Amino acid sequence: MKAATKEFLKMAGGWRRLDRALHGYIYYVHYDGYVRVVLRLGRWLVKHFPRSRFVRTAYDYFFNRYHAKVLREEDARKFVMLHRDIHADPSIAEQIIPFKIANRIVLENPEYIAVTDCPCRLEKGPDYLEEHNDLPVNVCLAIGKTTVNFWLEKIPQRHTRRITSEEALQIIADGHKKGWINTIWLKDATGGRTGILCNCSKWSCGGIEAMKLAGLLKRTRPKSPNILIPSGYVARLDEEKCIGGGTCVEVCPFDACKLNPATKKAETVYDKCMGCGACVDFCKGEARELVLDPNKGTPLDLDKL
Repeated sequence: MKAATKEFLKMAGGWRRLDRALHGYIYYVHYDGYVRVVLRLGRWLVKHFPRSRFVRTAYDYFFNRYHAKVLREEDARKFVMLHRDIHADPSIAEQIIPFKIANRIVLENPEYIAVTDCPCRLEKGPDYLEEHNDLPVNVCLAIGKTTVNFWLEKIPQRHTRRITSEEALQIIADGHKKGWINTIWLKDATGGRTGILCNCSKWSCGGIEAMKLAGLLKRTRPKSPNILIPSGYVARLDEEKCIGGGTCVEVCPFDACKLNPATKKAETVYDKCMGCGACVDFCKGEARELVLDPNKGTPLDLDKL
């Protein structure tokens, strides 16, 4: 067994949680296949058993162990410009990532950055991606020496390569020009820590789709978890500046923007807004901005950790 694999298995759970370590190994080595199976199974279960208690429980179990924090572009940029290790206090981390499992804000040797093909986009297929302007595929980022070295060793077939901070910043910037958003993912089987920075599209992101699928279930429990955690911000609209162009409606990944037919002005659907900033990027009237909102959680701002 090579050193990179040993270090990853140790990070993912080691001998004390060998189940998680092996799960994490399978997850990354068969990244695209894993995501494909999970998404297709999730769609099938919701389609055929939307009222099933078992399906609701399965979604809750999965979301509690695999979830992501939505980031503003400026907060995402900080991840790829980081030059110090971060081990956030568990009490602070749980405020930002409000889950009991997979809530560790840990970044070690963050100067190591790698990019690989996005498994969510691979699941969609080339024709779909071209139709929805969701290319390129090589946009999924790993941050931290252990995961980067493991990716380089185990998944070179997915065009995995180590990149510089400048290259990572360009990937983020290019994505925002297309209306993509940033999320940082945590999974129990990969150490339960931060380290995978995604450039997500409303058309292809498995996390966004899973959130919407869960919304179709008859989940009556008020504390049912969501796979995506708001950024800590909400999009505020200046109605006087709004020209009613509708670009915010087109670009929003969460259906949180709509046009009022009476006023011909945009509106924000507060409960759906995740504070991603896509509407801000594309508003032709410069009528939108992201503002802090305590009801949307605590932002993941590395400068404050």
